[in-house]
Amino acid sequence: MSKKETPRSLYLKNLCKQFWEYKDNEFADKTEYFDGDRREKQGPPVFKKEYLDRNIICMESENRKALINKIPPRKRHRWFGSMKSSQALAQSFFANMEIYNNLCILSDLADGDGIPLFENLNWKSNNFRMELEKEVNSLGEPRPTSIDVFFDDGEYRIAIECKLSEDNIGFCSRPGLKQSESNYCDGSYKRQKGRKNRCSLSEENIKYWDFIPEIFSWKEQNDLTPCPLYKTYQLSRNILSVCVKDKKCSVENGHVIMIYDENNPSFQSKGSGMDSFRETTKSLNRNTLLRKCSWQRILGHIRGKGILPQLTRKIGQKYGF
Repeated sequence: MSKKETPRSLYLKNLCKQFWEYKDNEFADKTEYFDGDRREKQGPPVFKKEYLDRNIICMESENRKALINKIPPRKRHRWFGSMKSSQALAQSFFANMEIYNNLCILSDLADGDGIPLFENLNWKSNNFRMELEKEVNSLGEPRPTSIDVFFDDGEYRIAIECKLSEDNIGFCSRPGLKQSESNYCDGSYKRQKGRKNRCSLSEENIKYWDFIPEIFSWKEQNDLTPCPLYKTYQLSRNILSVCVKDKKCSVENGHVIMIYDENNPSFQSKGSGMDSFRETTKSLNRNTLLRKCSWQRILGHIRGKGILPQLTRKIGQKYGF
């Protein structure tokens, strides 16, 4: 490692190298699919707008339409065309697993400590469904929470947060606003800028803090510095999305799984992503509401059962898993 390279910069460099090798092997004669001005040292390959669908791994052409339709174009993230897109990875894996009727293979998957990841889910329920980019409307948000992968059997729900190269899980955006903006927050849970509520989000009738006391150890009637929701925002919001149902909250309603790339330093023991995971977990009234698993462990589980070898091979070749 050179003096200028950090573990994260080296990780991104190696990941991009992996992507370019995959591009050269899989799309050797399809240069028209890509942004022609981009080179390896400038980041990952990026598909042109008219070829975004090619970022989704498809094994058989007759299933391409069903695979692509699992996430409508309007729900695609801004950088969906980048090979670094965690959304495209999630769609490539989970949509293929569903189309080939292999989702239930995940039922006995456990994390590194032996904790089951998909317990309580009734895979055989007539009400069972999996949805990518599931919009949750139970928290009063002006823009509904969108869950990467959402399992629901009618009684129990599991929300999955999928990460790849991200350097964190997702912070609250309000401290990043300009101080002159009315919604600005300085990162503490206290009344600011003449607001009635301690949370800027609560001021807009977003209901996070209506339910937080039933799930977390945080005391909503006290000032808190820093605000515990700041660095745990994305995971906390996902947990709320599975626990709140029909305007009622229960820790019995479901749980959340974070999936990450174990090669990513941000999701190793001292990384910011893993710090957010630990901080969220230790604040929960029931710590099994949040679980984690690497992509590598999931693919190893699938490979061990001899399921969809072409899919696991292609994902391995593309992402280095």
